[in-house]
Amino acid sequence: MSVLNESTGLQREATSNSEGYFGVSLLPPGHYIVRVKRQGFNSSEIKNLVLQVGDQRSIRISLSPAGPAESITVVDETSLVHTSPAVSTVIDRQFIENLPMNGRIICVAHNGGGSLRRV
Repeated sequence: MSVLNESTGLQREATSNSEGYFGVSLLPPGHYIVRVKRQGFNSSEIKNLVLQVGDQRSIRISLSPAGPAESITVVDETSLVHTSPAVSTVIDRQFIENLPMNGRIICVAHNGGGSLRRV
């Protein structure tokens, strides 16, 4: 267990005896936080414990059994596949016919039947 003076940062540690009692002596007056932890139990904390000159305080702290330890790790990895959006267009006859004429060469072929067609 540990006792921390909130204003000065003074911290004292103690270990309980076989009956669970502990003692911390010669603490200056102030506001304290008492933290208790034990393997296999959830930790407990008492905040804003005020000690005056000559105080002898008795506090009761209960620890509850800890549940099963469980942790989840999430890892963000970059993809090996390049996923940028692609731009694609189907070039068909209508697409070619709608291109601007500036600088385009037009070939005219004779169909044999008296009609002409653009190529």
